[in-house]
Amino acid sequence: MQKLLVAVTLLISTITYQAKALQQFVDELPKLPTVYGYWNPKAKSGSDRLTMGMFPTKWKFHRDLRPTNVFAYGVSKDKASVPGPIIEARPGKPTHVTWANYLGDTHLFSSTPKGRAIPTVVHLHGGVQDPQIDGHPLAWFTQKFNDTGPAFKTRTYTYNNEPPAGPGNLIYHDFAIGLARVNVLAGLFGAYVVRDPDQETRIFNFLPEFERHLVIFDRSFSGNGESMTVDPTGDRDVIIVNGKAWPFLNVQPRRYRFRITNVSNKRYFRFHLQLPNQNQAPPFIQLGSDSSYLPSPVRTSQILLAPFETADVIIDFANLRNNT
Repeated sequence: MQKLLVAVTLLISTITYQAKALQQFVDELPKLPTVYGYWNPKAKSGSDRLTMGMFPTKWKFHRDLRPTNVFAYGVSKDKASVPGPIIEARPGKPTHVTWANYLGDTHLFSSTPKGRAIPTVVHLHGGVQDPQIDGHPLAWFTQKFNDTGPAFKTRTYTYNNEPPAGPGNLIYHDFAIGLARVNVLAGLFGAYVVRDPDQETRIFNFLPEFERHLVIFDRSFSGNGESMTVDPTGDRDVIIVNGKAWPFLNVQPRRYRFRITNVSNKRYFRFHLQLPNQNQAPPFIQLGSDSSYLPSPVRTSQILLAPFETADVIIDFANLRNNT
């Protein structure tokens, strides 16, 4: 296995702002946990009925930062993560998710009315749902559903997993009125994938270990990292992938599939590959965009993603065997 600093570290080399105090490329890219919204016999786990909680917890974004106060999704507090776990579903097979709020009444960035707990509601970005389960901003609810918004209808959301153009990549995130920006900033977002294994086998012939999600966002930290900061301009100086600041990824000399999602508040990312001692970097072969495949693969040397956009790409590292 070669340590090729291309898949993650140089994909984000065009970023304007950098935190000089943090050393880049010292933490390995984490592989995000996956929760199956169906019974997966290979993984021996999963259910079409899930409970996903929102928890106040701590998350270590970098080797040299102390654990940071965050809000995080997870099936339990000890398994909560930033980003939240990937929820994987099957097309046409409903997944029922009960979203549980355990956030209490102390927000990381905002104030709530005295005596009221923090409201949340979950929207599945890119999905097609009935209005009562679409995560309307006024369908918010507090801890134990003690208070609910005027549009609140149900505790359990049923996702039919039928994106308009077939299997694809979606994002779940907080959407509570007046708090969506700071709730997402605190960590309430994650990837949701509708996967058709028969179709994927016919098209890609990939092994699961050669597919990685890259959930990318920007943040700023105060002092030793115990808290994040909110800049009114939205400019933040640390680039984070899968919960780690400027990570690296060891890759083998073969094809990889990357599902790349930008969950920054306002920052656009332009991704490209830049290799040492290599005149010609491998191209991106883009297979899909938001929530669906493209009509046909597109070969490109760079990809531009706005906030909450996704690119589903293949990169072939087979000719880079001698690069490090």
